[in-house]
Amino acid sequence: MVCKLSELGNGKLREMNVDGMKILFVRSNERVFAYPPLCPHMEEPLEYGLCDGETLTCTKHLWQWCLSTGEAEGPAEKPLLMYDTKIEEDVVYVRADVELQYDYD
Repeated sequence: MVCKLSELGNGKLREMNVDGMKILFVRSNERVFAYPPLCPHMEEPLEYGLCDGETLTCTKHLWQWCLSTGEAEGPAEKPLLMYDTKIEEDVVYVRADVELQYDYD
């Protein structure tokens, strides 16, 4: 268990510690998505990004991704890695067996 769905603000980014790993969560209505906390571009904290509908934007260099797939949009050149999440009776769970990390150039 990570938290209750009701504890996540809709469209708000929230970094949390899960089993010693930092993971970024974002709620989009009744769905929750989870990613590594740093932008795959230049290791900027995505916690300070913007969530607009189905798009997540890193405000440092304006890279964008689809919330539900992690697919790169606009100027982004790399997709977001994603953790599996599920919601059962207002409780958010994440499968974080291995910490997801990017290869930075």
